[in-house]
Amino acid sequence: MNARLSIAAVAAHLRAQTALAGVRVGTGYDRDYMTAFPKTWPAVWIAAQRLNRIDDGRAFSGQFRQHCKVDIAVRLVVQRYADGSIDGEARLNALHDAVSDALKDWTPSGADEPLVWESSQDGDATESVMTADLIFSTTLTYARAA
Repeated sequence: MNARLSIAAVAAHLRAQTALAGVRVGTGYDRDYMTAFPKTWPAVWIAAQRLNRIDDGRAFSGQFRQHCKVDIAVRLVVQRYADGSIDGEARLNALHDAVSDALKDWTPSGADEPLVWESSQDGDATESVMTADLIFSTTLTYARAA
């Protein structure tokens, strides 16, 4: 069993949300990511995941079974200065709320538990776009014959 969660499945889940209609939802693995990221907004990018062990996997006999924590990084991007809108923070907050509503308490395939908040951090205030990085976490079990 592969202990990685599917980033494409997380993106597909977000694309299915009506609250995100008109928002580009992509991943860091998309073919056009490098060219689309700096010029596409509003956007949600499933950027990466990090896996850390919770235990050493030696508590079970006959089968190796290790519990792990997986963090999923999601980057939100909105225009700082959009035509007809003077409040960039309101646009960022609305996107933040829509993404968190869709991901928090949702269980990705392969995960043992629903996603929970790990952290959130605003991006660099000197950029021409406004960003926020949302980190969600869950646990999973990696198992194989001993």
